[in-house]
Amino acid sequence: MYSHIPKAVRQSLFLNPARWSAAVGLAVLCTGCPTGEPVCGDGIVDAVEECDDGNPYGGDGCDAQCAIEEGYACAASGSEPCTPASVCGDGILTSNEECDDGELNGTGYNKCTPQCTLGPYCGDGVVYPEIEQCDDGVNDGTGSGACYPGCVRN
Repeated sequence: MYSHIPKAVRQSLFLNPARWSAAVGLAVLCTGCPTGEPVCGDGIVDAVEECDDGNPYGGDGCDAQCAIEEGYACAASGSEPCTPASVCGDGILTSNEECDDGELNGTGYNKCTPQCTLGPYCGDGVVYPEIEQCDDGVNDGTGSGACYPGCVRN
């Protein structure tokens, strides 16, 4: 196929002939050949890249310059998909948070704690005497406690 290019020249170029897309004389165009330069979007995290998710687009945690976007966290390998960073108190519920009420975290009953775990609430099975008359964890008016919705006795 490219027999007009001497074998010694082909070998000295360290190119895989299967990747050649055109050859004119000794000028060879190559698609997918390594250049030695970092390429953002190739899925390989080079020394100058924070991440490389295999695409050249931003908005997914790894931007078009292979830098981690604000609000995202990326795996140390850098080639794994980035995920929204979990920031307790930002008002955005992420998979490792039970709740996130933003600035209201830790402000009282039926609110999220400062650690983004569920705070005291009606139905948690714990009676808070200053707020609840009862709390059997079900609060549907049945059972031995007969606690009703709203943690009240009827």
